[in-house]
Amino acid sequence: MLVPQAFGESLVRNSSLQHLNLDSNPLTGSDGDIDGIRHLAAALEHNTSLTSLNLHRCGLKDKGGRAISAALDNNHSLLFVDVANNGVELQEERNIADKLVMNTQR
Repeated sequence: MLVPQAFGESLVRNSSLQHLNLDSNPLTGSDGDIDGIRHLAAALEHNTSLTSLNLHRCGLKDKGGRAISAALDNNHSLLFVDVANNGVELQEERNIADKLVMNTQR
């Protein structure tokens, strides 16, 4: 998938984008492929300008939720991430929320 890879690479280099709304944009393949989410998560680990990310209804599922949560271990600029209506486990949603709270306290 070249488009998600290129998008992820551009997000890594971007230093001015603060808000990104991907609401209802499928980031997974119909076969459960999560390459789009993996590229986004990898980019989030290096991006320092993004403070708000809307992933509402993007098809994350559990694997995608874990990828976003793991990315937040290294991303300290995000303050808001919406993962609602994605089939992400409640515990993973809590992990994401806890990491965002830590970001607000830095």
